[in-house]
Amino acid sequence: MDYEAPLLVSSVTELKKKEKLQKKAKSGGFESLGLSFNVFRGVKRKGYKVPTPIQRKTMPLILSGCDVVAMARTGSGKTAAVLVPMFEKLRNHLDECGGIRALILSPTRDLALQTLKFAQELGRYTGTDTYLLYVCVCVCSCEYLRSEIF
Repeated sequence: MDYEAPLLVSSVTELKKKEKLQKKAKSGGFESLGLSFNVFRGVKRKGYKVPTPIQRKTMPLILSGCDVVAMARTGSGKTAAVLVPMFEKLRNHLDECGGIRALILSPTRDLALQTLKFAQELGRYTGTDTYLLYVCVCVCSCEYLRSEIF
């Protein structure tokens, strides 16, 4: 049985504010994820107040170490659903190793630039460096490859 400590307040208004904050913390908001101060600060600076459905469903799983495959509409917050847990996990290993510790693959140059900008804004307070490596690969049709090989 869970024991909840009584809220100590001096007015009814203060009581309502504290109850609202308590409810908000339990409701699956970013506060309930247990993010470090610097990661949470980046989330708040980015303007996030409440996680989107894709974020609410995937971030706890990613933070617990599970692999996740998810699909959602454009603009639903998928990038943040990946980057927030990534920064949280990377913050635990800042001093331990050098070099590349995370790699995000994007199918297009535009999406890679968008992800880079978003990662730089979100990870501003984490002490991580973010870079973009753009590689252009020409993919030819199978018919063309067969004619060249045979």
